Amino acid sequence: MKRIAIALTLGCVVLTRVVCAQQSEPADEIREFELRVLELTNIERARNSLQPLVWHEAASGAARAHSADMQHSGQLSHTGSDGSNVGQRLERVGVTDWWAWGENVAAGQTTPEAVVEAWMNSTGHRANILNPDFTHLGVGLTRQAAAPGRMPTFWTQKFIRL
Repeated sequence: MKRIAIALTLGCVVLTRVVCAQQSEPADEIREFELRVLELTNIERARNSLQPLVWHEAASGAARAHSADMQHSGQLSHTGSDGSNVGQRLERVGVTDWWAWGENVAAGQTTPEAVVEAWMNSTGHRANILNPDFTHLGVGLTRQAAAPGRMPTFWTQKFIRL
């Protein structure tokens, strides 16, 4: 079977450069928000008679790393600051058995509900969430203390088909 890279979607503008700051939220709350994104994503899939996505810890690690990279670089992008794409970042964390992948990114939303709503209101992001071919999901959230000129949150969803 041939591997397929699902079209990436980015319905946002490039942000101005921000300085990376320490996470201001406890790790447990970050994890709860990530798992809530999975839950909300699966609610949307159920509304469309699709199978739920399964949490994938390694893909979540890749998602967290990409969110941190975007926060550090100040760029909302599907391309890493090192030029990497989604498939390469998944392979870096040991996810090598994928057949297809997709990615959603966002910045600025402060709750899981807000980010999933934003993605569902964007054609390309919605297409990833409702893609029946995907089987697993990783989510990564990076938060920083609010400061003038800085986006407080960066979100990444990594969709994969194993």
